[in-house]
Amino acid sequence: MKIHDRAWEGFKVVILSNEPMSAMRIEQAIAAAAPAVEVQLSSFESYDEAFHYCKEQKDVGFFFLHEKCGEQSFSNVFRELAKQSQGHGIPAFATILYDGVENAFNEKLVGKNANFLDYVDTVEVLDPEKTAPFLERTWGQLEVAFEDQVFSRNLQASLSASAEAVLGSAGLHFSLRLTNNLLGNANVTWLENLATKWSLVLSTVQESMPVVLKPHPVLQYFIEMCKVEISLNEENLQTFLQSKTSICGKIAVITAYLNEHRKQGTLDQQLDLISSWNRPGGAVLIRQIAKNKSRIISFQESVADVVAFGGSHG
Repeated sequence: MKIHDRAWEGFKVVILSNEPMSAMRIEQAIAAAAPAVEVQLSSFESYDEAFHYCKEQKDVGFFFLHEKCGEQSFSNVFRELAKQSQGHGIPAFATILYDGVENAFNEKLVGKNANFLDYVDTVEVLDPEKTAPFLERTWGQLEVAFEDQVFSRNLQASLSASAEAVLGSAGLHFSLRLTNNLLGNANVTWLENLATKWSLVLSTVQESMPVVLKPHPVLQYFIEMCKVEISLNEENLQTFLQSKTSICGKIAVITAYLNEHRKQGTLDQQLDLISSWNRPGGAVLIRQIAKNKSRIISFQESVADVVAFGGSHG
């Protein structure tokens, strides 16, 4: 599985080892295996320098820490660096590295901390044949750990049920399928993708039961990422789709707009209208909607089955 070029974008990555040249060699190996990640990387041999960097940047979200990364234990180092980095409530994570021989005590420490993803020999990073698979595995671990901590399956189910009570089964399922379709070729970061997928559910819950999201600053941040102040209609629709508004905001707004027309029975006409604006090199969302018009109509037909088999109307 190839990592999306923008996967790591949105938070920076710090490499820290007090072993001479170790951090730099790790940075070079990662950059060679995943050139798109290079701009996110910074390596340090000094804890103090890493601390000041994290405090200044505020958006370091991942650490490759050598188990020998300073006078303090790597657990303490991570805790202090992560404190400086966590903006919008987004947790930081780390992979702990060792040279050749595992330390049983350190391995146990890694296993006890949900923010430590793995305990890995530096050979996995430095061997050119192993670096890319190592990064892919690490990225997969990061996705799972992030969702477990800030957006668990139980929370997702609870929020979806709350949104469905407001939107109805048909409205929710149509909107989710449409959002996923429009995200298909979107040039977005991993966090933007996650925020956009859940924008309708989160914004619906925020409007109907704002107290529910108060304990979840990351989810509130997701809402802000996709928030656009506009009342969309046929007169400003083309201008909006061609505007420089963020792709996250565009998808969230057009999904709500098309869902409303689905309810009114005018979805086909709106899709025809948008498709008529399709031109080579034109707006990405217009092209995506024109290309997938039949599929989007099928989303409408499939959610009708949800209602027919006992789902709520919406």
